Amino acid sequence: MKIAFSEIIGADPQTIDSASALSQSMIIAITKGRLAPGTRLPSVNKIAETVQLNRLTVLKAMDELDIEGWVVKKPRSGIFVSDNLPVDMPLGIGQLDDDRQPLPPLTMPDIIGSRQNFFRLSLNDGYPDYRLFPVQEVARAYSTAFKDHADKASLLYYDVYGQEELREALATYVHQTRSIRCSAENTMVTRGSTLGIYLVAKTVCQRGETIAMADPGYRSARQSFEAEGFRVVSIRVDEQGMVTDHLREVLRRESVKLIYVTPHHQYPTTVTLSAERRMELLKLAEEHNTYILEDDYDFDFQYDRRPILPMASIDQLHRVIYIGGFSKALSPAIRLGYVVAGATIIREMGKWRRIIDRQGDSIPELAFAKLLRNGIIDKAIRKAIRVYKARRDAAEALFRSELAGKITLYPCRGGLAFWARINRPPESIAALVDRAHRKQLFLLQPARLLGYEGQHTRMGFASMTEGEMEEAVAIIGAVW
Repeated sequence: MKIAFSEIIGADPQTIDSASALSQSMIIAITKGRLAPGTRLPSVNKIAETVQLNRLTVLKAMDELDIEGWVVKKPRSGIFVSDNLPVDMPLGIGQLDDDRQPLPPLTMPDIIGSRQNFFRLSLNDGYPDYRLFPVQEVARAYSTAFKDHADKASLLYYDVYGQEELREALATYVHQTRSIRCSAENTMVTRGSTLGIYLVAKTVCQRGETIAMADPGYRSARQSFEAEGFRVVSIRVDEQGMVTDHLREVLRRESVKLIYVTPHHQYPTTVTLSAERRMELLKLAEEHNTYILEDDYDFDFQYDRRPILPMASIDQLHRVIYIGGFSKALSPAIRLGYVVAGATIIREMGKWRRIIDRQGDSIPELAFAKLLRNGIIDKAIRKAIRVYKARRDAAEALFRSELAGKITLYPCRGGLAFWARINRPPESIAALVDRAHRKQLFLLQPARLLGYEGQHTRMGFASMTEGEMEEAVAIIGAVW
């Protein structure tokens, strides 16, 4: 039985609208076995009539197939499917992918995907309010950076550690705001703090070595460590932060290469590591010859007192490696973080950076250097502190008056989120979260934050106005 050409190529003729589309359809037909080697194709005029294309377009498609070795043009005989095809062919027409060898398995780590929610109202993980972002100032800085640096040095490959101008500005900024004495050689610019965490771990630890971190802790950091083959041991947390007595017990029985901490506002509980424990942690690191990775993800936001200086300001880059960034201060869209450490560590990190992420973005880095030097970043942060303090106070009052007994907010002295307890059985919280989502209010399910079912979660207050917070609280009451 004669089969129509349109059936052989397996496509609706109306979908074939160019020479490339026709040639691609025929390649698929050949590789699937619908056009066997040696098959004589219909005439160019017949193909043009079938697929409703111009004759010259069909000729162009045949030329492409001929050049690539799929068909052979024989003078006065016609066009034939090549007998020497560039791929292994099925045994016969109709045998498609059923007998093909399965693809090699993928590495599939148990990592929860991250996706931005765009609900109108959001009690999130602790995001800043995008409406406070200094758009005009940043746009001018970008424009100036392009105009002033449209040269070979800026628009081609550059230093893997980041633009020298920004590294110098960051060193000055860190010294002035955090009392860490450093220079450009102690600083690496990264695409956000997450990359910094990853690079530090790769530089300091070898596969199989142990990293200690708080539990509950920053789940993304833990997943990053475990995905690279590092062993992670959990240290308890209480109202004063990481329990150093528990850490001491762990250090006595096993070798720990790196201790990961978020001392300013412990993630996710927001508690501040006490001064006594900071000193104890530094002492333990010295005694057991381990590094400390200090992730100071929201140093800038302290409302009732001055920010406590980082441990790196005491240790002065001996064994404390300091990580910071601007995603919380400005916007998550600003993927600009930094690592401050001893010069040897920074140099070794550069080797991993070159393999993983050749460099950052030259023009944004130069623009950000100008923003730092001109005081724009400092001004934006000071404004945000005033706004977020007022929002924290308003949210706290609202929860206590409208949701008393339902949700317990723990004291929040800084940061952009409350640590909260949802006072209902853990197994019923997922349904509550779903009902809130249907009302366009985002709540962070405890299991996504902690990795296990529980009642505690983070509730960000910074990204909503006081009026929006009132709506959010009303929705929680309605769906309870």
